[in-house]
Amino acid sequence: GTFTSLTAPGNGDRSNRITLSGSNGKVATNVAKLRFNFQDPPSPSDETTYREIDALGTASVVDSNMAPGFTLTTDTVIESGTIWTARESNRNWQSLTSSADGTKLAAGVYGGQIYTSTNSGATWTARESNRNWNSITSSADGTKLAAVVQNGQIYTSMTSGVFWVGRENNRYWQCITSSADGTKLAAVVNGGQIYTSTDSGASWTPQEINRFWSSIASSADGTKLAEVVYGGQIYTSAGSFTPAVSYAVNLGPYSASNFATNILAGAVAQTVTFTVTNNNNALFTIQPTLSANGTLTFTPGPTPGNAIVTVIAQDNGGTANGGSDTSAAQTFTISLTAPATNTAPTDISLSANTLFENNAPGATVGTLSATDANVGQAHTFTLVSGVGATDNAAFTVTGNTLTLNASANFAVKSSYTLRLRATDGGPGNLTFEKQFTVTIIDTNQAPTDIALSANTLEENNPPGATVGTLSATDANVGQAHTFALVT
Repeated sequence: GTFTSLTAPGNGDRSNRITLSGSNGKVATNVAKLRFNFQDPPSPSDETTYREIDALGTASVVDSNMAPGFTLTTDTVIESGTIWTARESNRNWQSLTSSADGTKLAAGVYGGQIYTSTNSGATWTARESNRNWNSITSSADGTKLAAVVQNGQIYTSMTSGVFWVGRENNRYWQCITSSADGTKLAAVVNGGQIYTSTDSGASWTPQEINRFWSSIASSADGTKLAEVVYGGQIYTSAGSFTPAVSYAVNLGPYSASNFATNILAGAVAQTVTFTVTNNNNALFTIQPTLSANGTLTFTPGPTPGNAIVTVIAQDNGGTANGGSDTSAAQTFTISLTAPATNTAPTDISLSANTLFENNAPGATVGTLSATDANVGQAHTFTLVSGVGATDNAAFTVTGNTLTLNASANFAVKSSYTLRLRATDGGPGNLTFEKQFTVTIIDTNQAPTDIALSANTLEENNPPGATVGTLSATDANVGQAHTFALVT
């Protein structure tokens, strides 16, 4: 290569070792003969006068490693908005909304219909009636839509726009927005108030004062809103959010009875089951479920986080003749929090402590529950020895149900005592014990026999002579009886 620079020891050192740097990245030292010139100050005090020296030396060439190189095929990036495709027909399009993944679209025509698409706008279907649609909004999954009509109502759809229901009153609705799950809506009236809904538009609450509201936006969870006033200011609102269930990850299984209430089937004889899904399965080691009686259960994993849970009820009546066996979906949030201090249960309750005698074997006495500062923590119940455990052997505990093994007889035993323990599922499996008394209720039973003290009488007795005394045999000891002649 062509050598581009040379260096030599400084400070007057005139040794014969010269190093040359070449343009090809190599270094030459001490082998090949070459001729070169260099300038050298004649003395340290005279740095402005130089002399040229013609010398002959030797140098060697030593390779030094060079970094590798390569060329990749680069990505081709077309930014959104670079290429556009015309869809549908010319109309007075007023507002457009999209699902989170962009596959479900809905658009409103001022003075026309609402149009929906399930293939990112490739094809469209006309929905609802001709109205002055002013604004439309969508849930993240695109199933819940809400639209406002200028000088009309709010309309909501739970079926991706197939069916619509009119909501609220006729107002000069300007704009509407939705939370990601579609449960929280907010709409503004131009020259009026802001209206909010927390039940997917079924009911509405007026907020703020009359202003010329022109647009509104919502956070994904619906707790934060921002609105603008034409010719005025921007207004923001940060509401509060309390999850339906808040539970620490280290407290073990969760159980809440009556989490679902007012459970109604389509007909009296039908049964209802629940389908439960959530958007964050990784949070749970056992997924949330809802029993037929409305009890919510789950077991958390070790990681805090939130899950939106969706519940659908289904009865066993079928869908024949245009019937419906499935409810609308409802949602709630489970918030799993950082580990908390586990506390022992402080009490045990038994829903009933009396039982009528002559019960069937295995009859239910009552349902057990525990009082615990760790709300929602599941507990196991067992019969244990100790004070008051005299009649433990007469009972069985299954889950949280206490049953009497045999049929009770008030005349033989009018009460039983037992001792129970509640154990939580948190660290240390903390416990609480309590003594209970179950009282047997005496029931009226028919007499089982009649006895006559004598059944002979001598002839020629005076009228009204006593034959004998009557008595009855009855399990209800001491009970009085009356006697009568019957046919």
